[in-house]
This record gives sequence, structure tokens and C-alpha cells, in this order.
Amino acid sequence: MLEGALTSAARSVVVDTRIGTGKEAGAWFGSNKAGVEDEADRLLQAASLHNRYREAATAALAGLVLGP
Repeated sequence: MLEGALTSAARSVVVDTRIGTGKEAGAWFGSNKAGVEDEADRLLQAASLHNRYREAATAALAGLVLGP
């Protein structure tokens, strides 16, 4: 129920909101879950950011590939 409310709130701001699993994010990125997570880890390390941002970075990478 909470997931539905969050999805609805996101879609009220960004119409093209996509909800997916790690596997789907990897496919959107053109790789697999491990591939997009590895790239997220590399970017976080290069920016000296903690790996607690891994899920957010993974989602951002997948979103960049999906484009507007």
C-alpha cells in the first residue's frame, strides 16, 4: 500500500516514473544488476561518497539511460 502511494506521488510530479527491480534496472542500463551496481560503486568511489548511496546511484544510472 505504501509503495502505491509513493508511486502515485512520484507520478504526480514526473509522469514517466518507472518502478523496477535491480534486475530491471540492470537491463535498462544495458547490462545486468551486478553490472549497473559495479558502475554505481565506481562512480561513488570516484566522488568519495559512501556506498550507502549505492541504490540511489544505481537507479540514477538506469534513469539516465532511459532518458526523457
